Amino acid sequence: MRLICDDIARAISTVNQHLVVMQRQPFGLLVGGHTSSSSNPILAEKFSCARAQVVSDFIREALQRIDPEAEMLRPTTIRFHGYGSTRPLPGFDDGGNHPENRRVEVSLLFDSID
Repeated sequence: MRLICDDIARAISTVNQHLVVMQRQPFGLLVGGHTSSSSNPILAEKFSCARAQVVSDFIREALQRIDPEAEMLRPTTIRFHGYGSTRPLPGFDDGGNHPENRRVEVSLLFDSID
């Protein structure tokens, strides 16, 4: 997981550097945690939120290691959210306990940074 987070951080840093040079606004990230079907939606939401927070923390740490001085080149907005089992993948949405639904998704946030 850390290797993937490091790859994400390198890509974000590179793209945001180019955006700054082009006088464009850098982008941020939304890290969404998901779980498979659960009989307890409150626990599923908490678990998926914790999963998303860990990934967002790993990405922040990797960004800091890449270039600790280039604060303006990194996204200052990395949000995370736990969706629990409310957004199953198509084909795995029959209410079953599918491991494919236990995942983290990273999405770009445009125009999210002041």
